Amino acid sequence: MPLSLRDTAFALDAVETGPWSMRASLAVPMFPAFPSGVVSVRQLARRFSAAGGALRSLAQGKANVWAHMDRRVIVAELRDRLRDPMILDQDPTGLCGPLSIVMELARRAPTRYVLAAKELLEAGKLTCATGRVIEAEAELRQELVIAGDIGQVDWLLAATMRDDENIWEDIDDTANGLESMTFWGEQRGWIRDVLNLPSGGWETCFNSGEVDCMKKAEQAVKAGGVAFFLVDANVIKDGGSDHEEEMYWQRSTHKARTAPTSLSSKVHSKDDDFPPDHWVAYLGGLNLGDDPDSGAPVAIRLWSWGREYLVTGTVDAFTEYLYAVATGH
Repeated sequence: MPLSLRDTAFALDAVETGPWSMRASLAVPMFPAFPSGVVSVRQLARRFSAAGGALRSLAQGKANVWAHMDRRVIVAELRDRLRDPMILDQDPTGLCGPLSIVMELARRAPTRYVLAAKELLEAGKLTCATGRVIEAEAELRQELVIAGDIGQVDWLLAATMRDDENIWEDIDDTANGLESMTFWGEQRGWIRDVLNLPSGGWETCFNSGEVDCMKKAEQAVKAGGVAFFLVDANVIKDGGSDHEEEMYWQRSTHKARTAPTSLSSKVHSKDDDFPPDHWVAYLGGLNLGDDPDSGAPVAIRLWSWGREYLVTGTVDAFTEYLYAVATGH
């Protein structure tokens, strides 16, 4: 497909409202940032042209099978997410599993990400590269989008994915209970079908095998793939004066059209609890030997809630928070 500066501009800015300036557009942060130096028109177009063409097609469409979805809002939200896929935030829903998949879709395949939103908005279904069809039931399409940090387009994709898997419970505008819970087999299924990553698998480590799970995650990411951990969310919550586990986190916050913040100062993780309740995307950082000592240091990069986390501590401490992994490459 030929590169188009017109589509590139459409992907990045609301050019419908006035003339476009590449200089002004580049002054607005995007993540990941281009390497330092002058950014050429070709570099910019290679990154955004195809997604911009897909976004233009969505913006010009008419069909909308959802009662409370606004096409203009979705187009604007997609622009922000093309600039920085890590701004996605599930709060206040429990849709951490599917939304972590959506973040990786936006990060790895932005054109397919936009086309997925277009098909769901207009036809109420998502056709995966593997041929699997994920459908939004009529009842879900009548639901209000829950108020909070989660965007309309995030709800469109994540709620549909979660509701399609559910047998007994329907996703509704509370979406923070059993109906939003994701298991490892479902997470792996979305990795295969939505992300189109056929190799990989899942493994639980409720009682043992945590180090093997950590190694599988690292192997997948180093192979150019993805990995997701099912954790106790307390690992990235403030433990205050509770210092039972030797685990700490720092975070960098992503917001639309704003440069990510610098890493915060270290915060001690909250004491581990049960059951596991949160999926996070693993971004890399582990360098474990063949048989690491339980006291060996670890430094792990995670994504969740529109933030990157650097989690540091010991192997033994992190295993207290880890319960499963799902990978794809």
